[in-house]
This record gives sequence, structure tokens and C-alpha cells, in this order.
Amino acid sequence: MSISEARKAAKAPAVPVFGIADLHLPDCIGWGLNGSTPAEPWKLLSHAWQDAVPENALVLIPGDICHGKDLDQAHAVYQTIDKLPGRYKIITPGNHDWPTAHTLRELTDLTQETKTIIPVLGSAIRLDLNGRGIIVAGTCGAWPTMNGGGQKRPCYKKELRRMQNALIQARSLSQVNDSLIAMLHYPPRPDGRPTKMSKMVEEARAGLCVYGHVHDPERWRKLDARRHGPTTYRFLAADFLGFHPKRLGEVGRRGLRAD
Repeated sequence: MSISEARKAAKAPAVPVFGIADLHLPDCIGWGLNGSTPAEPWKLLSHAWQDAVPENALVLIPGDICHGKDLDQAHAVYQTIDKLPGRYKIITPGNHDWPTAHTLRELTDLTQETKTIIPVLGSAIRLDLNGRGIIVAGTCGAWPTMNGGGQKRPCYKKELRRMQNALIQARSLSQVNDSLIAMLHYPPRPDGRPTKMSKMVEEARAGLCVYGHVHDPERWRKLDARRHGPTTYRFLAADFLGFHPKRLGEVGRRGLRAD
């Protein structure tokens, strides 16, 4: 970075980072376990999004975005999200996205007409925010007991390989002082104990790891959303957040600072 570029970055406003998972569009179904779904969840969520998220924000959406099997319906869902505030919206699929997008190519095809949505699935992308590099690496993930997979659901072993590939790509993209964010749909520490997935994320020195998937309040208490080593974990299921996107931190002249 040149001296003039450094001075420009120092004067630029910090870029806020927000996150929310499990939108379950277009019908906003999938939260039945918690018994607290509002009458018009999408109306509540979209209003909260517009009130809280500025146009320059980075928004992380780790899965279960589209709850359906129809490609046209999924395409319309991504068009709807594209119109909401946020300069960049990074997505990775969840188990309910699987019927329409369980490969990176499928997800890319569904979002190619959008202006703000960037998919990651066994891959990573690098963004330049305020002169600082932010790398987002992601995959769907799975419970450690999930094997087989295919077109019906993710497979843990395959998802481990995908995350490994994403982190390898992240390293190849990385420049001095870049920050790494990991995204998964399934919790990498489902009961608070380390797993192969969480060890991989922490060894890569991700500063932030976000995830969703769980809709049972009894299990929310068991989810790990703390800091382990270099990594801050954040659970982002929409119903857990009260259908309000969560501020996760900001990217300033010193890079990513997690809240």
C-alpha cells in the first residue's frame, strides 16, 4: 500500500460487519421448534435489516436462505436479498438450500444476476475494505455424524474437505495484515467441544466464525459462541436473533475488530 493509499484508508469510515442466517425464504418456514415465530417474520426482518444495516456494510449469511425446491423461486429469493442494504453479502448454503444449490456452480448460477451477493462453498474470496483485506472462507458444514450426503443432505467428511480447500484458497489469497472470517451453516462446536471442523478453523487463525442452523431453544444454550484461541464464534439463526441482523464488528484501518 502506498503512503497516499494508507492516508486515504485512515480517513475512510469503518465498514460495519453484520450477520444473519436461516431466513427460510420465501415463506419463512422452518422455525417451528421454538414456538415464537412472529406472524409476519419477513416483514419484521426486512424492516429491521433496513433500519440497522447501512449501505456500505459487509453482511454474512451462513445458510438456509431459500426453503424450497424450485429454481425460479430460489432465484427470486436472491433477487429480494440483493435489494436490501449492504455492499457485499457473502452467502454459503445450508441444508434447506441443498435441493437448489449444493455446488458452488449452482449457487453462482442462481446469484449471477445480483449486484451484492457473493457465494462461497468450499472456496474463499478476498475483499478490500478500507485498504484492508478481508478474506471469507466457507462451506455448509454438517453434524459429525452425517455421512453419505449426496443431493439430499451434506456429508461431514466431504464438508471437511471443502473447508480445507476453502482455507487453502484463503491462504493463497492472503496478503500482509489480512483478516480471515470462516462461514458455516452447521455449528462447528455443537456442544462446546472441539471438532475436526473447529480445529481446522482455529488453526487457520480465523478471527471470526459464524454459523446458524439450530432452531431449538434447548439446544441454543449448549451452542458454543465464545472465543477459542484466535477465533470468536457467533451463532446467527434468525429466530435466535429475534429476526434482527446482528452487528459482528467492523473493518477499520487496523483490520477486522470483532464485537
